[in-house]
Amino acid sequence: MKKRKRFYLLNMDYYILRNGYELPKFSFGMSFIKDRQSYKGYCQIVDAALDGGFRWFDCARDYGNEPYVGKAIRDICIKKGLKRNDVYLTTKVGNSQQVQKDMERELFVSLKNLQTDYIDLWMLHWPYPDYFIDNWKQMIGIYKQGLVKAIGICNMNSLYLNKLISSDVEILPLVIQNEIHPFNTDYEFQTDCSKYDILFEAHTACGSMIDKITQNKLLIELSRKYRKTISQIILRWHNQQGRVPVTRSKNTSRCISMLDLFDFELSQEEMAKIAYLNEDYCLIPKSVFCIGY
Repeated sequence: MKKRKRFYLLNMDYYILRNGYELPKFSFGMSFIKDRQSYKGYCQIVDAALDGGFRWFDCARDYGNEPYVGKAIRDICIKKGLKRNDVYLTTKVGNSQQVQKDMERELFVSLKNLQTDYIDLWMLHWPYPDYFIDNWKQMIGIYKQGLVKAIGICNMNSLYLNKLISSDVEILPLVIQNEIHPFNTDYEFQTDCSKYDILFEAHTACGSMIDKITQNKLLIELSRKYRKTISQIILRWHNQQGRVPVTRSKNTSRCISMLDLFDFELSQEEMAKIAYLNEDYCLIPKSVFCIGY
């Protein structure tokens, strides 16, 4: 029997940002993929992710792969008969670009790399002290020109959000992307963001499947109960809380099956038990990636 290809969003629907723009409920991360300089490798990953129902791809200048990602997405979409507005692109401005204080230039570099004339979600990769507020103000001006559909910031906390607010910026982030997984839930900051109708994304959404995740008794029990992988349990946990998980896999077959998670629902008790695993355990050392954080 010929395998049926699934060129659509799997029961995803969309989240609607406060500016009215729609974004899918799941995002596929393009960071640190094996053979990152291999166009063929990226084509295989993009092809599998699209077959699995993903339509949103998360990129960044600091991943060093925008040209490969852009060409792969363009070529695979053409192959599948998909148009640019059938997929969504995120890219981010890194700290080494922020110090140049020329956000328009950085945007046009990314547009060229990704072979597109607009970005769906354009983000600061970090709230780089001494730079991010002025750069954010530049991003607001560019956003108002229509070259990007939404703007946001990664790796934020209440301190930096309050700095933005006190700087009287015209627009607060539409999206914030932080490290969120069962051992780092960051609920207090998510609550702060909800007050301003900010959509929350979770990078490192499955905790990079470290031993703390894969050997956790509760997650193993839920995996067996629902006959799902631990990563599917965690992705469902994110989804049921109204959060966008940014997930990824180097395994093409896993890309196809990853979003097969709408035939079960975690109970409120199970959701609470997962949340109780929180230890404020971060895999990404902020002080290393963002000096002065």
